[in-house]
Amino acid sequence: MVRGCGARAARRILGSLGTALGAAALVWVLADLLPGDPATAVLGPQASPERVAQLRADRGLDRPVLVQLGDWLAGLPRGDLGNSLISGDPVTPLVVDRAVNSAALLTATIALVVLVAVPLGVLAGLRADRPAGALLSAGAVVAVALPDFVVATLLVLWLAVDQGLLPAVALLPPGTSAWQRPEALVVPTLALSLGVGGWVVRHLRAVVAEQDAAPHVAAARLAGLPERLVLLRHLLPGAVAPVLQLLGWTAALLLGGAVVVERVVGLPGLGSLLVEATVNRDLVVVTAVAGVMALAAALALLAADLLADALDPRRRRTPSGGDEAAARERAS
Repeated sequence: MVRGCGARAARRILGSLGTALGAAALVWVLADLLPGDPATAVLGPQASPERVAQLRADRGLDRPVLVQLGDWLAGLPRGDLGNSLISGDPVTPLVVDRAVNSAALLTATIALVVLVAVPLGVLAGLRADRPAGALLSAGAVVAVALPDFVVATLLVLWLAVDQGLLPAVALLPPGTSAWQRPEALVVPTLALSLGVGGWVVRHLRAVVAEQDAAPHVAAARLAGLPERLVLLRHLLPGAVAPVLQLLGWTAALLLGGAVVVERVVGLPGLGSLLVEATVNRDLVVVTAVAGVMALAAALALLAADLLADALDPRRRRTPSGGDEAAARERAS
């Protein structure tokens, strides 16, 4: 069984890597179709055609797009994400520096979601048929409906411009990261956590309400157990695996939301780097950032699924509905 679980986990890890590589390759091809030219972006629109052609040859832009992509993929096993088409600098250090800031933002946001949205979702599920549950559900709908960039802009106007409590732009001094300047994370963390937190509350409300109506929970209440023990021993354990999956999806959603929020507040993370590289038609940087973000999202979902499987053995099923031992028995 342990060997089977290890093999299954290894296959899913390889699947996550394949998903990230496929996403990166697709982004490279699609980004190549965008209008504009990196050589023109470097030299300016007044550059002569000869200078543009020379720079294109120096940067390898005159080669077929699939050949460029193949060379970029060949460097990945060495940890080489290529060189920027605009500056010519290695991309790997740039992505690592930006990823540190994005990791700080995502960590702070997930922590806030766990501390606030998860308890509210549990409460909404336990009070699903009462006014408190309806109010929490309605508030979650409003939070999900508000665009991240609108929330970020309003928070900047309120906390930075009106109250003067925080800097209006989350610029970081050279050589420092967001981990060292936590005040730069306040606005983007609040902006990201609002919408994602509302999504978590909505889904967790349904999960807890379903568990609350389960027969074993009703039997525990009929047996006269105190409500606290009913919750801790019978209701909440069944919701742990879905909560872990929700948090995995939350991490994946946050990666997309960070693209907008980081740009609004000026935080130098992967999201803002992706926007800058897209504007400049820097295919190498765009593909590297997209691949890293796709890999992070795939690994977050994978980790959540593996933890959920470990905590709830009922999830480890074959497609036919039985566990692996039963499937082998039927096959024989």
